[in-house]
Amino acid sequence: MKPIGADKYPLFCDVLKAAQFMEAPRAILKGDPYPVKALLVLGASILTSLPNPNLWKECFRNLDFMVVFDRFMTGDAMYADILLPATTNFENLGTRDTRGVLPAPAEGHRADRRSQVKFLFLAQLAGKLGYGDLFPATEEERIRFAFKEGPVSLEDLKAHPEGVRYDAGRMEYRKHEKGLLRSDGKPGFNTPSKKVELVSSMLQKYGYERPCLFTWSPQRDRLAASKLYEKYPLVLNTGARLQSAFRSQHLNIPGLLKLQPKPQVLIHPKDAEARGIPDGDRVWVESLRGKVAVRAG
Repeated sequence: MKPIGADKYPLFCDVLKAAQFMEAPRAILKGDPYPVKALLVLGASILTSLPNPNLWKECFRNLDFMVVFDRFMTGDAMYADILLPATTNFENLGTRDTRGVLPAPAEGHRADRRSQVKFLFLAQLAGKLGYGDLFPATEEERIRFAFKEGPVSLEDLKAHPEGVRYDAGRMEYRKHEKGLLRSDGKPGFNTPSKKVELVSSMLQKYGYERPCLFTWSPQRDRLAASKLYEKYPLVLNTGARLQSAFRSQHLNIPGLLKLQPKPQVLIHPKDAEARGIPDGDRVWVESLRGKVAVRAG
């Protein structure tokens, strides 16, 4: 059975070996391509990170079962049947490579072993689905899986709590000639043609009109010729990063919130002047799907 979204996004699903989650509402609400009755949300907020939150709220209401792992009472958590407490990295068992020095795995103080909850839950679910032997059941098994092909063994780290220094390896040049870029060990680049592809053979395979990676698209010209442009003459670009937040995270930290206390939209001074919008003015950002009030900057 093909993953959800493979009919509309075959390239995405083929390359990532995963479903396209933006098509999940189709499966939840219409059973297309198959019904989805349950959802696990692990340290995320669908309502604040994906478009059209009203659609996702409808999806949550139509689910038979929903579980949320989080440290905060998010909007998603309000729809959950079960809310399980997540942990911070200070409480989790883990280690991090630091310039060729690998410290021993360490865990913060925790009396209730909460970080085990998620692994036990997912391990039991994997077992019920018939994949229990492929999924780490505990944090220790997860660490062992991560170190299985690493330069240092878990036993070495436990024997040396001060950390283990290892040779991180020298810089390797001309890897494509030595077969170091491909999983099959053959010379070339990790592309279907084994070459640097200025024309993508993967895009050609899926019938894209412009398989060349470097093309110019007259997006604004096409919009200007449409009736939609008469009502919505400005084009919105999203995805810019803020120094004070990471996606929808950290907005609850007062010190970071001071850097940008109110939601903001950046607009070119000429576009703002033509519309009589001063800096910091409250404006509506509107599309066919709805509108939201923000501050112009």
